[in-house]
Amino acid sequence: MILIPVKNMVLFPGVVMPVALGRKKSLEAAKEAIANGRKVGLLLQKDPSIENPGPEDLYRVGTQASIVREIKS
Repeated sequence: MILIPVKNMVLFPGVVMPVALGRKKSLEAAKEAIANGRKVGLLLQKDPSIENPGPEDLYRVGTQASIVREIKS
């Protein structure tokens, strides 16, 4: 599973919700998941001001999700 940190949002299983990704690493992770049909794990950051969070900066419980559509701006 590909893990993607998210800021200031909580996602619940079974809910379709747009997720805006801004970091280059997060966008690359999402593109890899789409290209290979893999699920992603979305983990909330403890401190949203950290730009490159490590494992200690993320909550241990997250949500497994499938990317159903990509919208580029």
